[in-house]
Parts: sequence; C-alpha cells; structure tokens
Amino acid sequence: MYKSMLESKDPFCFMKTSMYYQLLNGYNDDMKKVRNTMDGDIIISLPNEPWAFRISGSLAHLVAKEEPDLPHIITLDLGDGTIRVSIRAPASNPQGAGELCAHFGGGGRAAAG
Repeated sequence: MYKSMLESKDPFCFMKTSMYYQLLNGYNDDMKKVRNTMDGDIIISLPNEPWAFRISGSLAHLVAKEEPDLPHIITLDLGDGTIRVSIRAPASNPQGAGELCAHFGGGGRAAAG
C-alpha cells in the first residue's frame, strides 16, 4: 500500500486506484459492524475482533461529532482478560477526561483520556 501511495502523483490520483476502494469498502464494512453494537448509550463496548481495533479511534470522533453534548466511553476487549477504556468529554465542553483518567493510572488530555 505504501508503495502504491508513493507512486501516485497526489492523493487524488491514489483515490482512483483499486487499493483506495478496497480501503474505503473495508472502512465502510467496519463502520456497519460498529453501528450494530451501538444502542444510544454513552458506553460502547467493542469485542476482541480485528474490525473493532481498526475502528475504535474513528468511532470516538464520529460519536463526538454526532452527539457533541454527550460524554462517551468506548471499551475494547483486548482478549487477554483486560479492557482498554477511552473516555471522551463532550465535544461542546472538552474538559476533564484526562484528569479523570489520571486518577486511575491513565492519561490523556482535557477532551480525551
């Protein structure tokens, strides 16, 4: 993929390649799967599946965009008995997430931890 991107004159040329469409279709398929796990709650639990790992960061941004006044939490089962927890402050009031996570040994910034 890297080589294919380098061979493209610019991003718009790459967007005409079959590789770009493969990536786009994969992303859309992942987003369909994640939509099936969401039920309107502020806590979204993702399974230990490859698609969940690929989409967790994009999902956080999507939820912040769609629900700017709500905080949300995304949990991701790491498959080894542990869970990764991402906390997002409301996009309309991005503060406190990193500070909250620091109380539990985590970190981050005001908007996300």
